[in-house]
Amino acid sequence: MKKRFNFGRLGALALALTLITTCLTGGTLAKYTSSTVGTGTATVAKWAVVLKANGTNQTSETFTFDLTDTGINKSNVVDKKIAPGSTGSIPIEIDAAGSEVAATLSYTIDKSAIGTVPIKFYTDENLTTEVNWVENKLSESKEMTKEATGDATKLTKTIYWKWVTENDNQDTAKGSTEPADKGTITITLKAEQKIESPSTP
Repeated sequence: MKKRFNFGRLGALALALTLITTCLTGGTLAKYTSSTVGTGTATVAKWAVVLKANGTNQTSETFTFDLTDTGINKSNVVDKKIAPGSTGSIPIEIDAAGSEVAATLSYTIDKSAIGTVPIKFYTDENLTTEVNWVENKLSESKEMTKEATGDATKLTKTIYWKWVTENDNQDTAKGSTEPADKGTITITLKAEQKIESPSTP
């Protein structure tokens, strides 16, 4: 006698196997996870420097001026010329107020091209102390921290000048020279950010 195949039992067995497989598969996909996304902001530190020579802001890489523009006694001499009795002053200033970085402020005054023009330079308005030139140059620098405020952000200097000769004959000889004597001085103003060298581990 042949046994009848029980399709009902086969279906139940297949369903049970499917449920077991689903549970096992679902178990292998479950895991712990943590994540985050960050955004970094870079804000540029402020660099605010004003360079002044003879009371005028200098915004270009080079500038020129006439020594007579700095004159004090010049009412009896034509414009752009000096003569016996001429005196004057040259104020310079480097102002880094508002900057948010450490910097080195410096100036150099170079008189090597003044030639034979008979003027002397002084550190005081009474014209008693001559400038101590080193190879025809006067230089000074100042370190400024990033937290500096007030006068700590400035480097200033004023030098004074005067026509100086030994006697009237020398004055007259200078005024009679053709072409007229002409000389120049050069002023360099500089503000430079300080950058630390990378430290070695």
